[in-house]
Amino acid sequence: MAPKLICSEGPPIMTIPLNKPLVVNPEDEIANVARLMKEKDTSIAIILEDSNKIIGTVSDRDIVTKLVAEGKPYNTKVKEIMNIEPLIGRTTWTLAKALEAMAAIGVRHMIVVDEHEEPVGVLNIKDLVRHILEDVDVHELVAAG
Repeated sequence: MAPKLICSEGPPIMTIPLNKPLVVNPEDEIANVARLMKEKDTSIAIILEDSNKIIGTVSDRDIVTKLVAEGKPYNTKVKEIMNIEPLIGRTTWTLAKALEAMAAIGVRHMIVVDEHEEPVGVLNIKDLVRHILEDVDVHELVAAG
């Protein structure tokens, strides 16, 4: 069931610098994708089919829970452990809508696409929350708690 999104006011997603997406092939081996993820310092890769349509994602968490924890070999293909229902948001979404969508389904990443459905970046929850709280004085929060 899709989350009901109610936050339509506020700054758009594009006010935050998005992480450049790491794009991989469904036939790539997980070991190679994990190396690329480490090299690019990212925790998620987007999987595109030949027509450049997003068909899924694979995250560091997917690698741990679906590969390592299950004892699968490192030469397992990405398509065997990928998430086939990634959260996809639009560049026109507000930061609040992005946060609400991520929280509603419990994900740490959202693929952001342009008007042509092409990925322009990845928004991760850590960067989103950091940006939202940018103006909050952390010392006040700690003292109040």
